[in-house]
Amino acid sequence: MILFWNVTYYKQMAENQGNLNDFHPPLPAYYWVVNYLVGLVFVSSFFIGVSLNPFIIMFNWSKKTSSLSFLFILTAVADTIVCIAVPMFYAVLMLQTRIVFYNYMYEMYIVCIMCTFGCTSQVTTTMLGVVRFIKVQNPFFRVSNRYMTIYLILHVGYMFIQVIFIILLILGKLENKNNALHKMVVSCFSISALHCFVGSACSGLTIVKLWRASTKDPENARANEEKMRSAITIFLMNIPHFVTAGCIFTSLVAPQNVHWFDINFIFCPILTATLNPLLIVSRGTAIKSMIRNKLRQWTGREGIPSTSSTKAATSSTAIKNSTAM
Repeated sequence: MILFWNVTYYKQMAENQGNLNDFHPPLPAYYWVVNYLVGLVFVSSFFIGVSLNPFIIMFNWSKKTSSLSFLFILTAVADTIVCIAVPMFYAVLMLQTRIVFYNYMYEMYIVCIMCTFGCTSQVTTTMLGVVRFIKVQNPFFRVSNRYMTIYLILHVGYMFIQVIFIILLILGKLENKNNALHKMVVSCFSISALHCFVGSACSGLTIVKLWRASTKDPENARANEEKMRSAITIFLMNIPHFVTAGCIFTSLVAPQNVHWFDINFIFCPILTATLNPLLIVSRGTAIKSMIRNKLRQWTGREGIPSTSSTKAATSSTAIKNSTAM
């Protein structure tokens, strides 16, 4: 299992007993419950990411020149890498009966992956909110994919370097001059919070504008309803990033016996990478239809009509017969 809190206390106890690698102290029941629940969530994250994100990429690939489709593809690619690289490894550790203490030298590799692609997902989600807002305000304005890619690379590179320095400071490889570690964590929090605010604000303004347009022009209510559904999906995708920003802020003011490093850089990105495909697929009518068609095609049931179409055909035949009579 993995300890989320009182890490220093139990690690000191294990070192005193000389059994750091095989430590079985008496623990409260909720320690085990939390570990098993989160471990099962991580197993689910792996299967959700591997199964749903490829469909999101396939659905948007034919329209990849569109700025929105381009961003959805980038988000799905980043979330897929996160769900493949990390959840199963941590799930195995969390479902063990012995306590596992982290080796930060090994974990550095995992955190670098999580930071790089977790930041990618956050930036693309923010861009989705901004681009959707621009498209609603000015439908003929074309947002350049090139400029979005340049900003994404610069931002992710900056955050990657920040995390490298944070890890080196934690490992004691660099001297923590002028409280450099605290300043870097504050920088990560500020940038994360800014992206959360911008993405959510743009999505909220888009939803309000579309709702007003629907009330003023009922004839276009159907078209606006689809756009509003997309805007709400993007708004919901921004919410997990608020949780990440909140955890980073809490780590600055909370007691140090909590393992905030893992919560900020491991668990929050995994949960975000799991929720994104669930939101996109569950709220997308067209993509759900595409997934059903693909599954019928792959399983050899392409020529078999669905239940809904069979019912529709039956009711249509009944109406025709009653009319003829």
